[in-house]
Amino acid sequence: MAITRANLAVTWNTGSGTHSLTAAVSFSSDAHSLDATCINAQVTVNCDNGGSPAAGDVCDVYLLQTASTGNYDSADILHPVFLGRLDTNTTDPATGTFLLPLPQANFKVRCVSGAASNVFTLSTNVTEQRSA
Repeated sequence: MAITRANLAVTWNTGSGTHSLTAAVSFSSDAHSLDATCINAQVTVNCDNGGSPAAGDVCDVYLLQTASTGNYDSADILHPVFLGRLDTNTTDPATGTFLLPLPQANFKVRCVSGAASNVFTLSTNVTEQRSA
């Protein structure tokens, strides 16, 4: 049995590789499906602050899960899985890699901006380890 690795882009806004997240709002990625042979997966989120970083310029990253192609976790911050916080005031751009809980078949990445005025540019990819 061989283990392989696949790096895949998570798209935003119907196929775009990046998304501009305005201040104090949240947005979910397009739906992403893991390969049926995936045994381990992680998501990497890059958050680039478009202005001069200030205290509170953070991006909270959540995972909206579903076992099918619909019925994702509610998008409010009470229901999805919290993956982590990216602080662009400390490091800009801020990048975080988060291990995904398995076995969810389908998911969306939800990012919530804590910035007062700056715009974040988001890009995301998934690394899957697959068992062949």
